[in-house]
Amino acid sequence: MLSDSVSPYRVEYVNTSLWDLVNHFIERTQEVQHTHDEWGPVHGTLSDMDAYRYCMTNGPSSVFAGYKDAMLARTMKAIEAAQAVSRQSQGPGS
Repeated sequence: MLSDSVSPYRVEYVNTSLWDLVNHFIERTQEVQHTHDEWGPVHGTLSDMDAYRYCMTNGPSSVFAGYKDAMLARTMKAIEAAQAVSRQSQGPGS
């Protein structure tokens, strides 16, 4: 049975920017960090805490996958730019 302060578990898919997702993730992790001492003894487990469930659902998947994809895209752009500069410096007759 869930207490009044715990909402039922649900997954909601939302389009958002990586920036907003990370900021919300940081807010929720800080909530867990600052309230876990009071939450644990009362409820027995953090797995019933909404902020904790949000962090565990989004941290390993959405946030880190988003960062990986963003960093890969930036790396590919940097490689393409470096190759373009290299081609220009060699010139057509080199």
